[in-house]
Parts: sequence; C-alpha cells; structure tokens
Amino acid sequence: MGTTATDYSILRHAGATWELAKYAGEQKSKDGAMQQKIESSLDYLVKETVYKDNNTAFLADREYKEAKVGGNGLALLAMIEYEKAYGTGRYLEVCKKLGNGIADMMDRTGKMNHVYYYGESGQKDFTLKAEWRVSYYDGEAAYALCLLHGLTGEKKWLDLAKRAVDFFLREGPENHSDQWSAYTFNEITKYAPKEEYFRFAMESLANDLPQIEAKKTAAFTSMEKLMCYFEMVERMEAK
Repeated sequence: MGTTATDYSILRHAGATWELAKYAGEQKSKDGAMQQKIESSLDYLVKETVYKDNNTAFLADREYKEAKVGGNGLALLAMIEYEKAYGTGRYLEVCKKLGNGIADMMDRTGKMNHVYYYGESGQKDFTLKAEWRVSYYDGEAAYALCLLHGLTGEKKWLDLAKRAVDFFLREGPENHSDQWSAYTFNEITKYAPKEEYFRFAMESLANDLPQIEAKKTAAFTSMEKLMCYFEMVERMEAK
C-alpha cells in the first residue's frame, strides 16, 4: 500500500515519543514544558489504544486496520521511559494492559503472532491476520516486557520475556540479530544472567562483526548493538 500526505504512522509516533522520553530521563530533565509535550504525545497513544477486554489492550494502527505486537512494544517503551523519568504513575495501568496484549499474541512456545485484525470490514477484531510481518516486532515486544518487569518488579513480565527469549534461542542468532534483540538480551541478563543468554548474544556478535567492519559508512543500529554487547561483556567479567 502506498502512502499519501495524509498518512500517519502510529508506530513511528510511538518510537519518536520513546526517544524523547529517554532523552528526558537521561538528562534528568525537570523541564515542565518538555514533560507536557511528552504527556501530550503519550495521551495520543492512549487515545489510539483499543481493548479486547478490561485487562488486555492493543495500539491500533487505524491506517491499516491492524494491531501489531511491535506497536504494543513501542507504546510500552514510550510509557515506561516516561514513568522512569517522571514517576507519576499516570500510564502504569495502561502499560500493564499493553503487556497483556503482548501476552495474548504469544503462544506457549514463546512464538509471537505479529498482526491482529482491528476495524477491518468482514473480519473479527483481535483475530490473527499475520503470523509474521517484520523481524523487529519480536525484539520490540520482548524488550518492552523486560522493561515492564524492571518498572513494576512483577515476575509475570519477566517470565513472559524469558519465554520469548527461549524461543529466540531455539531459532538461533541468525534469525534474531537486530538491535532490538541486542537490547532484549542486554536487559534480560540483568535479571536472569543465564549462560545460554550470554552465549547467544556473543554468537550474534560474532555473526555481526564481519558485516559491521565491511561497511563503508557508519550505521547507528550497528553502534546500538555494539554498545549492548559491550555492556554484556562487562557484566560477564564482573560475574
């Protein structure tokens, strides 16, 4: 489907808000105007959130009449970083419901279904539209679950993240080597420092390095991955 000047990407909105909230947290910003801008952006995400039941929510992509597991992940990341920066509790309940949405899209093996129908004529809402869409979605959702555990301390979210990561292990590093997977393994090893998690990350690094070194120009996604690997190596040495 082509895009027009009237198209608006709700996933890009969520990703941009996440970056802004991260910046505010890193700068320890008490700028009231910035906080208001972030809240305004997050409130738009809340407005675009739809509910399967009282406890299960999804970020709706109304342009394509879909709900995506990666969308839930990005919306969660934005709200969690806001809560880490400002600690108001304003979005905590929505975060948990979006986390339940990710759980709804994950089967017992840890495999995530990527896309549900939402608002599509002739299709039942919250039923499967696509098992797989984009490789990033898995890592976005798993990383968000890790951070949701960090925010709330609730074991439920860590257990879900482990289930997703164990599925990554079975699929192999060649299928989960993007920056989102690196974020996920870096984060989950803070709470579950399993040897197999570190080993998977180092195998992914070994696969990535030749391609990174061969590039003629720098790529910010490569730097993100390398920084995650660096932190994991430091954590392994400390242990």
